[in-house]
Amino acid sequence: MKGATKLFFIQLLIAFVFCGTVYSQASVSGTVRYIDDNSLVTSGTVKAYNQNGILIATTTINGNGYYTFAELPGELMDIIGIPDLGPEEEDFIPTFYPDKTDWQYATPVYPTSPLTNIDIYVQRPQGGDNPFVSTIKGKVTLNDKPINDAIVYVKSGNSYYGYGITNSKGEYTINSIPLGDYILVVHRIGASSATRNVNLTMEGLTNVIFVLEEAPFILYNTAPNEYALSQNYPNPFNPETKINYHIPVSGQVKLSVYNTLGQLVSVLVNEVQTSGSYNVSFDGSGLSSGVYIYRLESGSFVQTRKMILVK
Repeated sequence: MKGATKLFFIQLLIAFVFCGTVYSQASVSGTVRYIDDNSLVTSGTVKAYNQNGILIATTTINGNGYYTFAELPGELMDIIGIPDLGPEEEDFIPTFYPDKTDWQYATPVYPTSPLTNIDIYVQRPQGGDNPFVSTIKGKVTLNDKPINDAIVYVKSGNSYYGYGITNSKGEYTINSIPLGDYILVVHRIGASSATRNVNLTMEGLTNVIFVLEEAPFILYNTAPNEYALSQNYPNPFNPETKINYHIPVSGQVKLSVYNTLGQLVSVLVNEVQTSGSYNVSFDGSGLSSGVYIYRLESGSFVQTRKMILVK
């Protein structure tokens, strides 16, 4: 019996380790505000996704502009504010913490202890008073399969005119968009991004299809306009993961990996690179399970992120 009991506890421990249930739970809270005047958003929802794009939790934005997740698992995840209102009444654009529509440029949270002041700054949609509007419909696939929770944004310059979110069939609808020329941009956590130039007339647009790939095979039509270090994918990983980063100007670039003691584990990049988006593999075969920190340095820019190796 003692041997059987010991075996049971060993199996239970292994299950906890490999199922990820050893993660601690902690609260995350903040406000949702309009970026133009810092005023509070007083309705809507906030969602937490892990780095694979799986929805972890949903909470509401109260009348005072605050949201709270009572408990989130202690793993890296992205927080996004989304309106509750219908497409014709929406009053802000879905935005990741702190102020990005692209998850690859967002700042993930790591709630191993209570986090406060995780404030999200959102944009107002444009074109609300235009009487000549139409509709855009289509579908988004990932690896040739319909994908839900992809967000298709309608942009002109730096302004947003609307959005649609895909359902379980990968379908989206964007209503009440003023007639004109736009760029459609689709983002989905854990997947590449894609764009499409369109001309919207009174007839509307149907069957506008986007085909995405799993991150980190990220598609960019133009050079990045800012430095950014993306979250590695997959995360947690075993033994290999991908790291993307974006360099707006040519210069010396260094990408390093450290353990939690601050000891250098590996230098992945240390060279002069031209402006562009880069993809680097990291192999943790020779390392033990745990949290590792990767750090990007270029000019005066420095950014770090955490990744988790689970064997």
